[in-house]
Formats: sequence, C-alpha cells, structure tokens
Amino acid sequence: MSSGQRAWPDVEARRRRIFLALLALGLVGSVAGLVANLGGPAPEFMVGASGAIAFLVLGGVAVLFGVRRISNRTLGWAVLAAGSLLTWATLFHGLYFGAQGASPAEGVLTILHWVPVLLVFAFLAFDGTLAIWAGAALVASVTLLIGPHAWFGVGPGGSPLTATYAVQLLMANLVTLVALSFFASLQRTLTAWRDTAREMHTLAHTDALTGLANRRAAQEVLGREVARADRYDREVGVLMLDLDRFKVLNDSYGHPVGDRVLVALAERLRAHVRASDLVARWGGEEFVVVAPETATAQARKLGEQLRAQVAKDAFLDGHRVTISVGVASFRPGDDVETLVSRADAALYRAKEAGRNRVAVVEDLTATDRERLSVAPPSAS
Repeated sequence: MSSGQRAWPDVEARRRRIFLALLALGLVGSVAGLVANLGGPAPEFMVGASGAIAFLVLGGVAVLFGVRRISNRTLGWAVLAAGSLLTWATLFHGLYFGAQGASPAEGVLTILHWVPVLLVFAFLAFDGTLAIWAGAALVASVTLLIGPHAWFGVGPGGSPLTATYAVQLLMANLVTLVALSFFASLQRTLTAWRDTAREMHTLAHTDALTGLANRRAAQEVLGREVARADRYDREVGVLMLDLDRFKVLNDSYGHPVGDRVLVALAERLRAHVRASDLVARWGGEEFVVVAPETATAQARKLGEQLRAQVAKDAFLDGHRVTISVGVASFRPGDDVETLVSRADAALYRAKEAGRNRVAVVEDLTATDRERLSVAPPSAS
C-alpha cells in the first residue's frame, strides 16, 4: 500500500473475528458446564445439552480455521440454527419430560438465559431486516414452546415457569430485540456515513483520469514526509516528471489520444516504483513521485530508471513519447513548497538541456540557480 492510501476496515473480516471470539467463549463456557454437570446431580438432559454445545462450538471453531471459503452469512445461519435447535430441544425435554425437583428447574432457567445471547448473535451475523426477522422468529418460537407449560401446566410438577415468569421473559426478550434493532439501525446509518466519507475521500484525493493520487493527496503526503524527515533526520526524494512535447501530441491527434497516453504513462510509473513510493498526477502532463528514505543519488537512479523505461517502451497507446525528470531531495529547513520548487527547477533545466533526460538540483550551475531562484546545496 502506498503512503498516500488509507486503509478502511474490512467489515466481513471483523465479523469473522467476532464469530471466532464468540465461539471460543462458548466453547470454554460449555466445557465448564459439562464438567460441572458431570460432577453433580444434574439430570441427563443437562449433561447432554452441555456436551452438545461443546461439540457444536468446537465444530464452529474448526470450520472458521479450516474452511475459510464458507461465507459469514452461511456460517451465521448454521450457528444460529444449531444453537436454536439445541435450545428448543433442551427446553422441550426439561419442561415436558423432565423429572420433578430443583435440578430440572435450574437446567431450564439456565437454558433460557441463552436466548438473549442468540438474539445478539443474530444481529452480529446478519444485517438489517434479516436480523430483525431472525430475532423475532427466535423469540416467538421460545414463547410458543414454553406457553403450554406456563399457562396450562402441561408437563411435570415442580417446574419454575409460571405464567407471570413467562410474560416477564417474553417482555425482556422483546425489549432486547427492540434495543438491538435500534443499534442495528444506528450501525447501518454509521456504515452509510462511512461509505460516503470514503467515497468523498477518494474523489478528493484521486485523479479521475489516471486513478493516481492527485495534487492534494501528494501535498498531504509530502507534508508528512517532510515533517518526518525534519524531525528524525531522514531522507526523502521528490521527482517531478513531465511528458515531452505533449501539446504537440494533443494538437496533432486530439485530446482523447492525449488522455490515453497519460493513462498509459501512469500505469508504467506505478508499476516501476516501490510500494512505499507515491506516484501522483501533479497537473496536466506533469507527475510527481514522492520517495521516502531516498537520498539524492538514489532518487537520481530512480528517475533514470523511469525515464529509460518510458523510452524503452517506445510507444504509449501507439505514440512515441519521452519524459524529462527533475530530482531534488530534502534539506534541513525545507517545507513542501521549497522542496517542490527545487525539483521543478531541475525539471525545467532538463527540458532546456534537450528533454528525455534527468536533471538534479545539485548539478545546476551557479548561473542556473540564480536564474531559476534555487538556493545552493549548502543553504539550510
């Protein structure tokens, strides 16, 4: 990634990491519950439920690590469906077939505590309306499952679920669903704002024709690199590049041809610089390369490589073109304006010397410096 680009978060990669974290936590909790149930008077259905949860979560972790081609959406449906089925089966057994006593009651209440967790997972796994419908279906199915027991006393005695508790459970889950819906809506709004900001940033910092960074982006990167070089005594080279006789090409073949040549040149420049270098369109047929950690000799070499590559290609979009290059490197006390000014002066000298060549500020004669208003190398 070049220094002029900004990394935006990958939502799906982040969601997958959340899945992994949740499954890891679930694995720890279910194994702990399994161990606790094996050592106590818990009913068989609770031991089986804990073991099934542990197996399910372990399988989910294995899928995340081993089968990365499975989409987050598919994985979300699989985990939510498996978790819901296990919850329904355990509740059904505990409410309608469990023995009387405190242990079954404790087991049923423990399983019900996981319903809000499944709701949260639904909103992590899916976006928008789909998450709301999945959450509503879960709440409705749990309510229908416990209704006959809580309201009509179906099932063994000694069960903890009364009609009052069932109503409170339903209302608590509905409040959770509404709250999650609100936060999901807020997240969608923030995502839309982020996408808009990203598009605006791209438009403001990208040249529409070539796809390179534009002058504004180059100035921002140059500002950061100059400040870093000044503070930490580092190097930074600047190369100003200009297509030779571009006006003649435009006048002879038309602006569409000129645009295609600019695009082809941009591709070649981008392909022959380091990942840490920034290539930008400075304006018209002029380009700039910002090369961090690059002294004058290295910048000169880079400029010669770029010049030779363009000349070697011989034809860009069917037309022979060459470039002239001006090179300058950071001096203590420089700002963006002075550094670019020197590189521009060197470019002007390369043009004067016959084009298709590289000129470096340090090679300018005293007369050249005076005429081009360039400070001598020893100036700070």
